Amino acid sequence: MTWPTNCIHGVDLSANQETLDIDKFVKANPDVKRYVLRAYNAFGRIDARLEAFSRGVPEYDLYVWPDPINTLTNMRLKWLGFAGLQPKTVWLDVEWSAAKWQEMTGKKPIRSITDDTRESLRILTDIFPDVGIYCNGNRWGEMIREHGWERDYKFWVAHYPTPFQVKPNEWRQCATFEECSIAVLGTSRYAKFPGLGEWIPPENVVGWQFSEKGRLPGYGRDIDLDLWKGPPKPTLEQRVVALEATAHSH
Repeated sequence: MTWPTNCIHGVDLSANQETLDIDKFVKANPDVKRYVLRAYNAFGRIDARLEAFSRGVPEYDLYVWPDPINTLTNMRLKWLGFAGLQPKTVWLDVEWSAAKWQEMTGKKPIRSITDDTRESLRILTDIFPDVGIYCNGNRWGEMIREHGWERDYKFWVAHYPTPFQVKPNEWRQCATFEECSIAVLGTSRYAKFPGLGEWIPPENVVGWQFSEKGRLPGYGRDIDLDLWKGPPKPTLEQRVVALEATAHSH
């Protein structure tokens, strides 16, 4: 798997983009084909822009948290509330560090993160047809202490490559899809997918959040940018067959 060639462009949207006009943004960014929408905020309230964004984009994913502060029964009821939407994929956001988990929940993270994550995924798959895991690749091994079961899930991984060189001695995060292509393809260090850590199967990674400082037409503030694994390129034989079929149809 080589990144970021043959990829689908994507962005993440939430009430943090409170001034974004979704209709204008979609028209200004025809190459953006995949939108991931936040279902609710850190306080458990439905995201204030969810309805508007879900109506304004061609199709979308959702991301949710395990929210171990509440019971998993309450989580089931909350997630059922989103079942009337039509997300392509629902992503379970497992991004807290072990220290943050313990601070927020009072639970010892070594055992509870693994248990809560696996149970949350089980409940989500009972409700939605397509479920995956969003996480920091290098942090996954710190947070999850029993492995092997993650091979049943696909991953969307947050990993920001070495800052893009704007000019000599000036660096920043990649702000566009084109800059990511230059940063990655310009160095052999990123010939394979970066930041996976030890446990995430590379073949299970379908999405890469590569920047939280993106800038795109139609919105003047920071936005998260993603690359999604596209369909495999057709082989020479497949292209020949397609050309022959086209020729015979005329």
